[in-house]
Amino acid sequence: MERHKANLQFFRGDTQPFELHFSTTDKVPLDITGNVLRITIKKSVNDPDSAAVIKKRIVCPEDQNSQDGIGLIVLGSDETKLLEPGVYLYDIQHSIPGDPPLVSTAVGGMLNVIPDITQDDG
Repeated sequence: MERHKANLQFFRGDTQPFELHFSTTDKVPLDITGNVLRITIKKSVNDPDSAAVIKKRIVCPEDQNSQDGIGLIVLGSDETKLLEPGVYLYDIQHSIPGDPPLVSTAVGGMLNVIPDITQDDG
């Protein structure tokens, strides 16, 4: 998996999917069934993980997407509406189970949360 820096932005209160593609250097999809994706969003790189504004962990399910090397981690509107507009730092880590697990940062960068105009979920 190539590691990427990606600066992103989204509106506060919007559902925000993060789709990652995992493949060999020859572009052959890797089966990521049972692998773990973890997103962490912080105000400062120096903040401990316990001070993260969002931490979410998913296990890649046994489905066609995982078999095709596609991982999806979604922040729901209920999660993003708790973020104050502003700039944050984030990363998404990929872990392959083992003893110890094989951990790599798939993507990371700055995240700009834009104020939402419509504040009603309905």
